[in-house]
Amino acid sequence: MEFGRALQFGRPALVDSEGNVYGLREDGFINFGDVALNLLGQQCQYASRYIDPSFHNHPEESRRKPNLAVGLRVDTDSTGGNYHEFGIHPDDVDEFVARYNAYQSYRTGRRLDENGKLQEIDEPERQRLESYLREVGAIS
Repeated sequence: MEFGRALQFGRPALVDSEGNVYGLREDGFINFGDVALNLLGQQCQYASRYIDPSFHNHPEESRRKPNLAVGLRVDTDSTGGNYHEFGIHPDDVDEFVARYNAYQSYRTGRRLDENGKLQEIDEPERQRLESYLREVGAIS
């Protein structure tokens, strides 16, 4: 994903090709909450569970969530566990979104086609998605 530079409320920000704005932190990471809203269509509190399933309040539920951020540059440590402060490196956004979309298709058995319509996936496609998610360490 290519980003342009901008200012948001007088602070540095990045803008994608669709015009979505992402807050830019001093350490070069962007606000994960902006990624969640702009690219995943979720609030940060829900999308953050895909970065680190342990942030889920229910232990049983956290065991079922994937860790889609394995091997990616994300910052949860300097935030004191506050998911509103999570950051992701701009160069890792595309891979995180690809993993998220792959997981959703794997989990539901459906994917969006090029026209934005939900299509059922076949078993070979589901197995390919499972292999990819295992390969990147998102699921075990």
